[in-house]
Amino acid sequence: MLLLTDVFGATPDNVVRHFSHQGNARAAVNGINLPMLLCGLNYAHQSLEELRQTALNGGRNGVKQDGE
Repeated sequence: MLLLTDVFGATPDNVVRHFSHQGNARAAVNGINLPMLLCGLNYAHQSLEELRQTALNGGRNGVKQDGE
């Protein structure tokens, strides 16, 4: 299961990290944005590690400055 949270250190992230340390979750990503979420939804057929990397790449590539 890939778990996505909005802000590192906020309550949802703390709960996810607590459960992931107990082995109940296999992957977590925090600081999500809309491009990251959409990539995760559109590539749900990927393996967990591929999906985590796809979501991270989508998040990074989805943040642009005007003029780029």
